[in-house]
Amino acid sequence: MGSTSTTTFDVTGLSPLTTYLAEVNAEDAAGNTSGNASTNFTTTDNTGEPGQIAAYFFETGLDGWIDGGSDCARVQSNNSFEGSFSIRLRDNSNSSNAVSPVLDLTGNTQVTFEFHTMARSMESGEDFFIEYYDGSNIFVIGNYVSGVDFSNGTFFTDTITLDSSNFNFNANSRFRIRCDASNNRDRVFFDQIIISGDNVLPPAANQNSTIMNVTRSVSFNVTMEESITLYPNPAANTLNIKLENEVEVERVLIFSYTGQLLKTIELNEPNVRVDISRLASGMYFVRFENKNLAFTKRFIKE
Repeated sequence: MGSTSTTTFDVTGLSPLTTYLAEVNAEDAAGNTSGNASTNFTTTDNTGEPGQIAAYFFETGLDGWIDGGSDCARVQSNNSFEGSFSIRLRDNSNSSNAVSPVLDLTGNTQVTFEFHTMARSMESGEDFFIEYYDGSNIFVIGNYVSGVDFSNGTFFTDTITLDSSNFNFNANSRFRIRCDASNNRDRVFFDQIIISGDNVLPPAANQNSTIMNVTRSVSFNVTMEESITLYPNPAANTLNIKLENEVEVERVLIFSYTGQLLKTIELNEPNVRVDISRLASGMYFVRFENKNLAFTKRFIKE
């Protein structure tokens, strides 16, 4: 089909309602080529049926979102649902919010807002909000409470559906995410935000770029899951990391359960022994990174 020097690739000329096989491989400056990663995807109808309006992954920037201030930041951590980056909100100040780009929702009768989060240190009863701005007024469309709707240290996903009978969809629409916690240690990380409508399709090039980004991320995670083994698990003093299928990993990071970086490991061979004897008992995360993608496994220290 073609090649690209970036992490995206535009595919045009596809037929509607057709399933395709996408294969991706990588080549470095020395000419070394990786094995193929592949996945299937199906194109949508081109007559105005349900489609994706916008998708935000935050791997290369804020993707047009407005940074609310000191309590809002784009960060790299193992709290990202996909890839390496996400938006972090904390505290309950005027700056603990992030606002989406302006979206043209005209012509839709239903709009969905899908998001993925990871919470850290959110005390029971502390919450966050998803809000919709119709160009004139702000409406709370989602309120999620710690200990009721979500738990710390676990990915939480939800999809909110808005109907034109209750909300005004126009060319000046926005969404806002707002945190309502008690201090800066209370954090919620937002990632992979996807907005869809029942009567709007994005331009073909943008749509297919998004498909290829998702394809690359999904393929990477599948490859990592099949190729990386941590053993023994639980482990007492030594953790073994085994890489198979000639998987490419640039670096390995070990994080505590609270997200603190503890070790950086250079992988020069497919089997590595890591001394964990000084770690306290509990759960830890091992993060494998390659370019802008990341995959995380967990292990227990006895």
